[in-house]
Amino acid sequence: CSCHPQYKMHTDGRSCLEREDTVLEVTESNTTSVVDGDKRVKRRLLMETCAVNNGGCDRTCKDTSTGVHCSCPVGFTLQLDGKTCKDIDECQTRNGGCDHFCKNTVGSFDCSCKKGFKLLTDEKSCQDVDECSLDRTCDHSCINHPGTFACACNRGYTLYGFTHCGEVKGL
Repeated sequence: CSCHPQYKMHTDGRSCLEREDTVLEVTESNTTSVVDGDKRVKRRLLMETCAVNNGGCDRTCKDTSTGVHCSCPVGFTLQLDGKTCKDIDECQTRNGGCDHFCKNTVGSFDCSCKKGFKLLTDEKSCQDVDECSLDRTCDHSCINHPGTFACACNRGYTLYGFTHCGEVKGL
């Protein structure tokens, strides 16, 4: 940034001063005006506008009377530099509200459930799957447990594997 020969650079490195200590300022319409140094609006001149390099903003840039204003979408937080957006790890706080597992993704997160449970429509809660309600889970009897099930056989039969019953010979 440089100043016209009739002006000198202000100590802020962004403004040009006249001999009478007035400040040259660029207005909203990009026209140049002279304002009193004590009453001037602090605005970064010429180089800081959303039209140039998105105002230096990582994501959303808005031109305001005091300069550019950067903002971030949901799932991100604006850093101390006022320009950079950083992903929020929602899983760090209360497991993201997930009943079982939380996986952070860029700008969001996903919940999932342990084996034997299903994710409900709220996309956070897990509910036991009643395997016994499914047809032909067990040959004889089915006992549902949270996250699993067990099969049992009638008298005179024995369990083969997890679900099949076979007749016991010699009884």
